[in-house]
Amino acid sequence: MTSVKCAVRVRPFSPKEVGDKTKNIIEMDGPTTTITDPSWFERKKTLDAMTAEDTEYLYKKSFTFDHSFWSFNNNDENFSSQENIFEHLGTFVLDNALKAFNCSIFAYGQTGSGKSYSMMGTGGDMSQSILSEQRGLIPRICEALFNRVDNSNNDDNKTKNNSIGDINEKETFSTAAT
Repeated sequence: MTSVKCAVRVRPFSPKEVGDKTKNIIEMDGPTTTITDPSWFERKKTLDAMTAEDTEYLYKKSFTFDHSFWSFNNNDENFSSQENIFEHLGTFVLDNALKAFNCSIFAYGQTGSGKSYSMMGTGGDMSQSILSEQRGLIPRICEALFNRVDNSNNDDNKTKNNSIGDINEKETFSTAAT
C-alpha cells in the first residue's frame, strides 16, 4: 500500500464547450490518461490515412495515475459516478484515518474543472439539499466515518472531531465541530 494516491477525473463538457463544438482531447484506459494535442485534428485532415496512422503518436502524451476516472458521459460503460470515486478514494482515506493515520484529500485544477463537485457534490448553491447520489467525497467520508464510529463495539468515551477547509483565490472557509 502506498501512502499517496494520485487520481484524475474528466468532467463532461460545459454548455459553453458544447456550444463552441469543443473536441474531446482526453482518452482513458484503466489508470492511463492520454491527451491529444488539439492541433492533431486539423493536421490529420491534411494527411493520407497511412501517414496519419504512422504519425498520430507524435501528438499524444500518456500519463499513468493510481486512478483515471471517466465522468465525461454518464451513458458510457466506463462512467465513474460519485459513489465509484468514493469507493476508490474515500474508503482509502477513511480506513487509514480509523487506523490513526493523518489523512488528507484535496482537489487541484483550474476554475470550472469540477473540484467542488468531486469534493462536495454540488454544482451550485451549497445551501440547497444535495441528492444522495450526487454527494461528493467529503459528505460521503463524513457519513461513513460517523457510521463506523457509532457502530463500533468500543464502548469507551468517543470524541468526534472533524474539520473542513476550503482555500481558493477569493476566500477561505473553515468549520470545525466536536
